[in-house]
Amino acid sequence: MGNRGFNETTLFVGVVCFDRDPDGIIVAGSRRDASLEETDGFRMILDTYSDRQSGFVFGTNPAGIEYDGQVTGETQGGLSAGNTFNLNWDAAWEVKTQISEIGWSAEFAIPFSTLRYSKGGGTRWGVNFQRNIRRRNEVVYWSPLERQLNRGATRWSTGRRSNGSSTSTGCRGPATSKGSSRRSSATCS
Repeated sequence: MGNRGFNETTLFVGVVCFDRDPDGIIVAGSRRDASLEETDGFRMILDTYSDRQSGFVFGTNPAGIEYDGQVTGETQGGLSAGNTFNLNWDAAWEVKTQISEIGWSAEFAIPFSTLRYSKGGGTRWGVNFQRNIRRRNEVVYWSPLERQLNRGATRWSTGRRSNGSSTSTGCRGPATSKGSSRRSSATCS
């Protein structure tokens, strides 16, 4: 569903949402942080501390809206008193989208300076992706969720972990050298 790359300052994620009937793609909402529930859409969560409790959510729809938020205090039971999804967190990042004969695609550019992560560079990040196909009322996750947890973006940081197994993937954030503001490169596998 997605491809990623990076340079010294930015994480890039490219997504192709294949669709046999591109004329049936539903686009609703064009303002920043508009709901992605009633539209075809794509969201990803970056669990940059790999703690399965917090993360940064980035999303879009075929119209190219910027949808972002922060998840904190996530627990095994999903929503809890300590769980929050902060949709008011507005980061500086970009997305470009296009509808074509094969579906729609999105290209995300997320500056590392937008994210919080362990500056040592040794922490692997967790990641999960979600796609909505509205006309079919279909919600698909890259790493499946248990049915009772399948309640949206605030409970999907339990997705694939960057633990080196063949079913996982992830990134390590760029490290900041002691006494220097210069960062080393990120690594993705």
